[in-house]
Amino acid sequence: GKTREDVFPFGFFVSWGGWLAGGLELLETAVGNHMIPVSPFEPGGIDAVEAHLQKSDLLGLRWTFDLQHVYRNETALREQVSQFQAFDAIHSWYLADEPDGAGNIEV
Repeated sequence: GKTREDVFPFGFFVSWGGWLAGGLELLETAVGNHMIPVSPFEPGGIDAVEAHLQKSDLLGLRWTFDLQHVYRNETALREQVSQFQAFDAIHSWYLADEPDGAGNIEV
């Protein structure tokens, strides 16, 4: 399993379809030690996330993994957590921080 380490996350929210879609080499220019890629993970889909997590593992870059688009679908939630939980880059899971209006009041 993973070893426990103290981390003071310093980083940013990043658009998957904007900055991260530009390629793996952009991870090397990330500021800080942590980022929160915002789903949905398009273009490339959820499968493209794995290559970014592998690169992040090599760089020591930590993620808060965004599950806010799947947390109401237990099957999708379990699939994504199961698929990515072994990566050292996963620091935490993001479901929601506050309701975003009438469409998300059950948080």
